[in-house]
Amino acid sequence: MYNVNALLNDDQRTADYHPANQRIILALRTAVMQTHNRQDAVASMASILGSARAASALVHVLRMIGEYWPEPVMVQPPCCQMVSMDERLVIGLITAAVQDNRPGYDNMLCEMVDEDVRDHIYNAIQAFIGPYIVARITSH
Repeated sequence: MYNVNALLNDDQRTADYHPANQRIILALRTAVMQTHNRQDAVASMASILGSARAASALVHVLRMIGEYWPEPVMVQPPCCQMVSMDERLVIGLITAAVQDNRPGYDNMLCEMVDEDVRDHIYNAIQAFIGPYIVARITSH
């Protein structure tokens, strides 16, 4: 089960994460950087995640988060070894969804967004998980 207190640890490095989560962190950073530069992020993200479907689904998750988050989403540059609070939160949300831990997921977001928004983001994360898992299985 995901440890919500781990979100508060400011000293987390990408190397502390499972390789599947490291790829998600890099994909998040790539999406933000390329969107900022008005470039399509899906192709770059697909090479990181192993699937264009997973990349498109994660872009949808990020768009929803960007729309509903109370503050701008902060990510580190792609080459940075440290993990931002928002990156940790996104990994925590995805982990909770993978573990079918809806109470843990809701606990992480309940003070940020209302229940309807949490539902929409959760469903978007669920739509990302399937293609990403398939991509990880078929790439080995």
